Amino acid sequence: GLLEHQVAFELNPDWARFFSEYTASHVNQRLAIVLDKEVISSPEITERIPNGTGSISGDFTREGADALAIQLRYGGVC
Repeated sequence: GLLEHQVAFELNPDWARFFSEYTASHVNQRLAIVLDKEVISSPEITERIPNGTGSISGDFTREGADALAIQLRYGGVC
């Protein structure tokens, strides 16, 4: 079978609290991830993310997952 690639993320405590509330009220909706005014991913929220640690999964190639991880790290330091 095909392997499903995932991109893990961890938010700082302030963002984790906000994200917990946001994801709880937006299950089954899409979340646009925007970097430099461009949507780089729009995963579906499948469940509340209570502690700021989660993953983005989907129809990624290994290279696509690696590229998204790099973009998220870049965006995390700006």
